[in-house]
Amino acid sequence: MSNTISNQTTDKKKPALATQFKVKQRKRENVTKFDPQTFRDNFFELLIDENRELDLEKYSNTLELPVTLEKLEIKRYSDSFFEVLIVGALLAPGGTVVDDDKRRNPFSIFSGENSREDIRSRVEVINKVVRRHKYLQVKLDDSLIHLLQYINKLNPEDRTRFATACAVALDFVTSVFRSYLEESNYDSLDQNLKKSGIGAKLMEFFPPTKRTEKNLIDHFEAEGLKVLVTHHKKLQEGRSIEVAKDKLKEMFLEEVKLSEVVNYAKQQASANSWSEVSVVSILWDSLISAIDWGTKQEQIEVGINKSINYWGKIFLPFCTVPKTEISFLLKLQAFFYEDARFMKYFVKVLQIFYKLDVLSDSAIIYWHDKGHSQAGKTVFLKQTEAFVSWLKTLDDEESEED
Repeated sequence: MSNTISNQTTDKKKPALATQFKVKQRKRENVTKFDPQTFRDNFFELLIDENRELDLEKYSNTLELPVTLEKLEIKRYSDSFFEVLIVGALLAPGGTVVDDDKRRNPFSIFSGENSREDIRSRVEVINKVVRRHKYLQVKLDDSLIHLLQYINKLNPEDRTRFATACAVALDFVTSVFRSYLEESNYDSLDQNLKKSGIGAKLMEFFPPTKRTEKNLIDHFEAEGLKVLVTHHKKLQEGRSIEVAKDKLKEMFLEEVKLSEVVNYAKQQASANSWSEVSVVSILWDSLISAIDWGTKQEQIEVGINKSINYWGKIFLPFCTVPKTEISFLLKLQAFFYEDARFMKYFVKVLQIFYKLDVLSDSAIIYWHDKGHSQAGKTVFLKQTEAFVSWLKTLDDEESEED
């Protein structure tokens, strides 16, 4: 019986679906691969191979034609397009030239003679295309910003050509910076200018006869790009500070007269409009870098006693107001906090500068009571407690005498 039931169950057919559905095969999507190398090959075929006499005018006229840009799919390959126009070849990520094809665009800026006239004619080819096809302006701005980031990887000849091209088209480069700021903020531009090294080359965008501080400032301020002027001034100041530090370190190592160090510092302060605070900071950094600290604690102590006692007098002409004294105290606090080897000598240095009249009792007391920073606060306040108490006693005695 059970076998009969089992067989009936097995033989029973499943009911058919009332409606039969046909599985429709999905069409394969046609996706065109992004292939800059193919773009480059097409570019050479359309504009170089058929221009055997290498006629720049013929090249320019063909390049402007809408049909040429359409065949090259410029909207898709705009970065590659301008790389070939400027560099003469494609660029790999990181800024190196793609060398799978040894050919270079003979009409590119980098393929030109290193002369203003020749480069001007090549820049004009790019300008004509951009003027006729307005949508390419944004693409060109983006490509130039991209290329600017890799300028330090170019060889000297290509850097010179690029700088000349920029000088030929200073207004054009100015528009690049303006467009960048429309899309991003000053801090982003500032960082990219530093990373790429372009910030230090702003002057190179100007024709050789107009490379002056005044022309640079006047141009970018008139174009509403005061942020570039600020960036340039910071770099110039930083460069001047590093030069001064190197010179002062050399003077310390050669153990020149104190008066020579002071006179040099005054000259640099006047020439660069440095404040007392800046001069004191520069002097301290230079002095510290010139001292041979050794590896043992005894050597450090000897170095501090000998160097600060002797050279400490050079700070006196520049610590004439309380603001400078407090700033110097904070500078010292930061220095002795950053290296644990020096921490226990902090009060010793304050005592030396007090003895030399570089730091006044009122400045030291103010720093201790409320003008200090958080760097090593607990250690330094405890370390200077007895010294400050003694200074306060002196103040009280002087007040009573008055």
